[in-house]
Amino acid sequence: MSDDKTTEIPLQTPMEALVAGAMMEKLGPEARDKLVTDSLVYLMRKQRTGNYGSLEVSPLAELFNQALFSTAREIVNDKVKNDPEVKAQIEAMLKKTIAAVLESDMFANLVSTMLEKALTKATY
Repeated sequence: MSDDKTTEIPLQTPMEALVAGAMMEKLGPEARDKLVTDSLVYLMRKQRTGNYGSLEVSPLAELFNQALFSTAREIVNDKVKNDPEVKAQIEAMLKKTIAAVLESDMFANLVSTMLEKALTKATY
């Protein structure tokens, strides 16, 4: 690869680095400028993503959103794991929800139906 640090491309494998380095060395300054410009345009242009191409987001915006989501996940995980008050609130909600489910007619009917099916299919 050339000594010019602007042409170095961080890649995952030695083969990728070798091919990219060879390609960049073969390009003239004008071609390299066009490649960089076109790459930036691509990164900022909205693309159809999501289910059935329903969202229009640029690749750069998508990466930014992923980074925000990842950072938010880390913050929330830390808060849930290390804040006793938050942990207590979550435990209280879970206990209340589980109690409501176990006491519901829907749950009783589900268990009754499952037991009936299990007993009628049992062979002795």
